[in-house]
Amino acid sequence: LPVREKAGQGLLRIADKLSMDQLNEIVVDLTRELETGQEEVSRYIPRYLGPLLCRLPHKELEESLTFLEDFVRTTSISSARAALLTLGVVLSELLRTGRGGDSLASHVQGLLLTGVAHFDSTIHQSALAVLCRDVLANEALPLDVRQNCFVRTGKKLLTLLSEPRPDPLAFFTHASNLNPLYRFLIGCQVDLGPFPFPEPRPAAFFPGTFDPFSQGHKRIVEEIHALGFDVYLAIDEFSWSKRTLPRLQRRQIASMSTADQLDVYVFPDEVPVNIAMPDDLKALSALFPGPEL
Repeated sequence: LPVREKAGQGLLRIADKLSMDQLNEIVVDLTRELETGQEEVSRYIPRYLGPLLCRLPHKELEESLTFLEDFVRTTSISSARAALLTLGVVLSELLRTGRGGDSLASHVQGLLLTGVAHFDSTIHQSALAVLCRDVLANEALPLDVRQNCFVRTGKKLLTLLSEPRPDPLAFFTHASNLNPLYRFLIGCQVDLGPFPFPEPRPAAFFPGTFDPFSQGHKRIVEEIHALGFDVYLAIDEFSWSKRTLPRLQRRQIASMSTADQLDVYVFPDEVPVNIAMPDDLKALSALFPGPEL
């Protein structure tokens, strides 16, 4: 362990003296090491891989983030956890340095939220811990920077945590990970005042069976979102024309597929609605005051 830590610290010390090709080669080797599944090795890589990634040019950084996204979406728990830890370090570095602006930070936040939406309980817990403990509760980052980060992700995080999970210990793991988040929220309110949440945008409802949610569906969602709407996916109970997957499974696929889209939500089951009925639309208008439906 001391050898690994000294090696990692040495890489960070010489990183600024390396050419971009040399640095990119080191990053590629470390990233591939996350894929081996040897947790006794990969668990120590993120703290050094994250800062090295943030030194890459934008194109190479985006390619590395795509590589890490594949790990997050996989079923390999060790690879996914290592990738999530790396993304947490990358996000902290981006927030600390301001590199890439809000767009790049939002991209990394979306990848962490993809982990929060993951169907595997261990990956879900790991992503939630990274986002709450390693980023939002990271006192090494300025409080106002973390506040802006929460303003972008708070509503999405809340909706993802509201999704039903079969894990009987989900309540306790959520409570453990949300404790540092709660303390961060109290600190923000005491030191900075109310959260500067933006005005709500117009709401667009996208109904369908989504059997399953596909890249085509996601492209439609992105186009609607680009028009200035918050998008709510209304997943039908069943289809008269075909045999569909179980509804909760379709809901979970849609939730994970759109987790990286910060203004896209799966509409809650607690609010039954038929958007073809005028009375239901009036009820929705009461839920979404201000924007036009």
